[in-house]
Amino acid sequence: MPDVPGLTYRLGALFFNHRRQHPHGQMVLDSWFDVLASIGINQRNHEKRVYSVPHAAEKAEKFLASLPRPLVGIGISSGNKMKELGTQKISELIQRLLQQTGCSIVLVGSQEDSEQAQAILQTVLSERVIAAAGTFSLAE
Repeated sequence: MPDVPGLTYRLGALFFNHRRQHPHGQMVLDSWFDVLASIGINQRNHEKRVYSVPHAAEKAEKFLASLPRPLVGIGISSGNKMKELGTQKISELIQRLLQQTGCSIVLVGSQEDSEQAQAILQTVLSERVIAAAGTFSLAE
C-alpha cells in the first residue's frame, strides 16, 4: 500500500483549505465527515439511499417467484480478486446452507460472472439455487 502522496494529490494539494489524515481503522466516510465539520457542516448520517429504475421490483419478483422463501443472495465475484471465494468454496457454502436451512440461494453478479454461476449450478444441482448473474442491470 503506498504511503506517499501521488501526483494527483500533490497537484490538487495547492487548492486544499482543510486537510485531515485518515486514521487506520476508521471508515473513510467518517474522515470526510470530519473534514466537512471543520468548515461548519456537521453531518454524520451513514444512511444510503438506493433507487431502482421503474418496473425493476416487478422484474425481480417475476424472476424469483418460483423460489421458496427466505432468499439468500451470494455475490460470486469481487472488485478485489483477493476477496473472492471461488467456485469451490461458494459451492461448499451453498451446500451447507441448503442442508442446514430451508432457504433458496440467488447467485448475483455481472454478465462476466455468468460462466462461474453456471459452474456453481452444475456443482450444487438444486432447484433451490438460481443464477441471476447478468440478468439484471446495476440500476435494476
